[in-house]
Amino acid sequence: MSAKEPVGKGHAGLVRSKHRASDPPMLGRKSVLMGMLTSGFVIANAAQPSATAAGTVKPGAIAATTPTYLTKWAPSQAYVRGQQVVSPNNDVVSANVAHTSGSTFNAANWSVSSTYGRADSRTIHTGPLTHAGVIATLDAAEAKGSGTIAFFPAGIYNVGNGLSLSGYSCQIQGAGSAGVSGTLSGTVFYAPTQTGPVLDFTGWIPPSLAGMFTGKVSHGGFMVMGSGAADTTKVRSGVRLTVMSSATFHDISVNNTGGPAWEHMSSPGNAVYLCDFERIVLSTPVSAKANDVPYMVMNESNGNNFRGIGFHSVLTSADVGVSGALVFTGNASYTGYANKFDGCWMENLHVPTNGCLISHVGNYNTFDAFMFHDCRKETGATGTAVVRFLPPTVDNYGGNIWRGTVPGNGGGATDIDYGIDISQSYNRVEGIRGYTTTASNVRLNSGINGTFVLLGGSQSVSGGGNSVTDSSGTTTNVIVDATRDGLQFLGRVGFYGTTPVARPTGVAITAAGIHAALVTLGLITA
Repeated sequence: MSAKEPVGKGHAGLVRSKHRASDPPMLGRKSVLMGMLTSGFVIANAAQPSATAAGTVKPGAIAATTPTYLTKWAPSQAYVRGQQVVSPNNDVVSANVAHTSGSTFNAANWSVSSTYGRADSRTIHTGPLTHAGVIATLDAAEAKGSGTIAFFPAGIYNVGNGLSLSGYSCQIQGAGSAGVSGTLSGTVFYAPTQTGPVLDFTGWIPPSLAGMFTGKVSHGGFMVMGSGAADTTKVRSGVRLTVMSSATFHDISVNNTGGPAWEHMSSPGNAVYLCDFERIVLSTPVSAKANDVPYMVMNESNGNNFRGIGFHSVLTSADVGVSGALVFTGNASYTGYANKFDGCWMENLHVPTNGCLISHVGNYNTFDAFMFHDCRKETGATGTAVVRFLPPTVDNYGGNIWRGTVPGNGGGATDIDYGIDISQSYNRVEGIRGYTTTASNVRLNSGINGTFVLLGGSQSVSGGGNSVTDSSGTTTNVIVDATRDGLQFLGRVGFYGTTPVARPTGVAITAAGIHAALVTLGLITA
């Protein structure tokens, strides 16, 4: 893996403040008030500078007492020599000379305290809640060293067209995504004039680039808010990752995007790999059905863990495109593999005709305890499925596994037609049978080979009948249905590895007749 030298930082359409006449417009007064950072205090017990330390320079006024707490530096304040404060860079500093501060922090008037040093290694945003203000904080964090945390306190940060993180290595962290009943709170990155992703990690520099996977960084604790405009091009996404590794993304919510809420792009042969994604909630993209926009799309991702990812809709229809809410795919050169989805969920989603909730094209991926709450198909929709396993165009190996509840069709007008709809060979489905009356928990489509289905137990209200529709027409699949109707071997499995044959009928009750039947079944040899 190699990293290209970044040309510049920040979104191409929004240069930093020193290169532009004005910042994107601030939000309304209420939003600004929500974003103000309340001054905090750092506990300290600073010692007074001695006469010896002062040398032969005639001292100015010296603070008469040492305060128990240190305030943050502020503009237009009178400071006496020796007074300690917390600088905008989060250092504990002492005044070199008595002075009145200007509009910006002047490092020449201050020295880092030899007693207390840095109060916090993070760079905490204290500037305006604008694109330029965010860039300034990122630059300050980067100046401290690779991987420094850039912390954004609660507020709505207007990032204009969107924020490019190309060339940065700092960690983006916020005060949480705590919006309740439509009210935004916590840390919000908002792109009201969005032309691309709200947060674009393309070109972001992962840790230990030369050492490969020897470090780990974390981004999280914020909300991503798109412009709310529909987008037929699907480029106005929430979070975009391209060539990402050794990072954890956590406690994030994404809303109001015209493109996918979350997307993993591919530079064939070098994509998103060996990362962790935890407790992320993705809400319905604008015009999701009309523009066929997934909530999350991943191209060639491999070796990642997804835990507690939520897909949520408040609509009553038109909230899922025909391609699916979660789209895992590959490209003409590479296929994604070896990812794990653990404890993820979907709520209140509605599948259109020929659509599904999860469209999976990949190998060696694991789905564990994926739950579906109040998910239906749209009224009158047909040909729907909860999950589809589809064959890749390259490297079609299979080896995927689904574990947990296996959804079924209970016969209701808006029940999704099939649970796991399999069109790729050599996979495994195992778990509890969800409610079904139509052999709809699993469907093996024509030509499927080497697939193992094991269902044991079922929901207490689960209907009778088989759980699996086997349309494969092959003899290499094994289907074990140990649900409420007892143990059934539904696959075409012959005795002792022989090709299965139809059950003999009309067997003569004679030694020769019984012998012939046993030979036919492969239980004995002639």
